[in-house]
Amino acid sequence: MIKLQPSRTSCTRHISTGFVKRFDIMAPKRKVASAAEDVVVATSKKVKADGLSVGDDFPDLGPLETEESTDASKETVDLKDILKTKGVILFFYPRANTPGCTTQACGLRDTYESIAATDYELFGMSADKPKSQLNWKTKNNFPYHLLCDPSFEALKKLGVAKGGKSVNRSHIIVEKGGKVVVVEYGITPKNSIAGVKEFIESKK
Repeated sequence: MIKLQPSRTSCTRHISTGFVKRFDIMAPKRKVASAAEDVVVATSKKVKADGLSVGDDFPDLGPLETEESTDASKETVDLKDILKTKGVILFFYPRANTPGCTTQACGLRDTYESIAATDYELFGMSADKPKSQLNWKTKNNFPYHLLCDPSFEALKKLGVAKGGKSVNRSHIIVEKGGKVVVVEYGITPKNSIAGVKEFIESKK
């Protein structure tokens, strides 16, 4: 079981309101010092050339279109603005409305109230266009926004793009203020759900 690092220390209408210390599930563990407590972070057998690591500052991605965006009315979210007041949990999936991605998104939907109670905001993100994301959200009653990056520009900055053609299923958690506290790349839907749940439990 991976114990996650604790916290240390909105559009053209903005909406106000993720290690590898990159790792494989069976990778060896090492200790990471924290002012509050020691935590265990799994290290990776393979280290990618790009992407985020625990302790990094979350990059400025600029305004990102949401599922509600249309050609006539652009609806966007700027995560940097949100991170001024709360933490962010971002999960990534290859394609909307496919079986594994629906399992991941519905599992996190069912955890949404617990996430909100810890003052974190949940977002899904993929290279899908807004219309596909909106149809999928409506079908499954997702209470969170789905961010769209068909150009793969932001996805590449976050280390989750696979050759500019697909998305590596992952999640990244960023604490209020913009410090990355969890990054899990290349995970299964069930492990993504479990990892976020474990993090939320650690914040209670």
